[in-house]
Amino acid sequence: MVEDSVSSGDKLKDLSLDLDALREMSLMQLLELRSNYGSARSVAKAFGLAVRSVQRIFEEALDRDNQTVAASYFESRCKQLERDAEQLSDWRQLISDTVVAVASKFKPIPFVRPKRKQVSQKDEHMVIQLISDVHVGEMVLPEEVSGISHYSFDEFKRRCATFKEAFTKLVEDIRDSYPVPTLMLVFNGDIATSEGVFPLQLSRNDLRLNEQIVESALHMADIVRYTASLFPKVIAYCVPGNHSPRDITFNSDAMIYTLMSALLREQENAHVIVSDSDYCAVRVGPDDGFIDFGNCSDETNILITHGHQVKFYMSLPYYGWDRMLGRLSRALDLHVDFMLLGHGHTDAHTDGWHSNGNWMGPTGYVMGKMQMAGRPSQRMLLFHPKHGITWSAQVFLTDKLRLPEPDEYGVRTPHTVWPKSAGAGA
Repeated sequence: MVEDSVSSGDKLKDLSLDLDALREMSLMQLLELRSNYGSARSVAKAFGLAVRSVQRIFEEALDRDNQTVAASYFESRCKQLERDAEQLSDWRQLISDTVVAVASKFKPIPFVRPKRKQVSQKDEHMVIQLISDVHVGEMVLPEEVSGISHYSFDEFKRRCATFKEAFTKLVEDIRDSYPVPTLMLVFNGDIATSEGVFPLQLSRNDLRLNEQIVESALHMADIVRYTASLFPKVIAYCVPGNHSPRDITFNSDAMIYTLMSALLREQENAHVIVSDSDYCAVRVGPDDGFIDFGNCSDETNILITHGHQVKFYMSLPYYGWDRMLGRLSRALDLHVDFMLLGHGHTDAHTDGWHSNGNWMGPTGYVMGKMQMAGRPSQRMLLFHPKHGITWSAQVFLTDKLRLPEPDEYGVRTPHTVWPKSAGAGA
């Protein structure tokens, strides 16, 4: 066997080598030997060995080294996959541990009968409140939307407080005219903005996916819990949206709803129904326990979905939704009285559907593609047993969107003044 003395060029020339000794050398030793003698052929001649046999030994050494490199790569790759799997497990465990820890402190809020006297001589109505396109974790910078708005996780939390305040005021106004014992909450999806939905999305997020799921569940559960303090009966219907990572097998909205349900398990007057599909068909009739139908025997069929299934025409989904209403009615063999939708980010309605607004307001994508900049809002509806939807209003989450005041150059939109030391716009 050749010793480490092969590292010295002078000693290499003094060695007496045979083929077996060559085979025991490492690749680095062989390369050093070849470097000292100039070539494998010269090595063979120097030691009186068959040229082809020596060349074959060098080739086999190179093959062994390539296999070692490949094996090392695959071993490294396997270790990386193991680490990824461990991180995924940790990620899921982190969500689970967080929810378990919070759930013990997430106490129900009892329903408190309003101080205002309920109007009992009139027909009971049901309040329907849509909640969708919240996009928790998305970040919108003012310069992306001409300075009229912005969005972040901190801003989302402020809008949660605004939602509760505006919602409460509208409910109080309704109770001046009608008894409203039941609230139907409709979660139309896209609660979290997620990751991997479109290229470079991470550059527009201020929360990672695991944080989005946990925070969304906590804040949506808090909204349900708060509304349950205003109504003796709250029923929440939940359908998934289309903002979920494209390369994983679960829907982030579905996970949010599941965690939200777990947090609300002790809220006895609130019930959460999580749809297993993109569609949730709900019948509201005299025997379904929503409100007192009196002498009315009519039934109303409501179809709840996110609304992403249709094509946009001229950057708007309205024509597609009209078609979807007719096609689904035929496919389900069910007369759908109206659909409740999200996805469009714009408050709109026809006789056949009601589309919800959004929490973010305008984004760079929406302003660039559709030239739309709607004020963040969520749609509230009032349902009558016989007449269906009789009233609606927007629950506004911000003040009216306005451009900033012009600076000394008369410019209202975000800009930079060059040189930067000059002017107020710097």
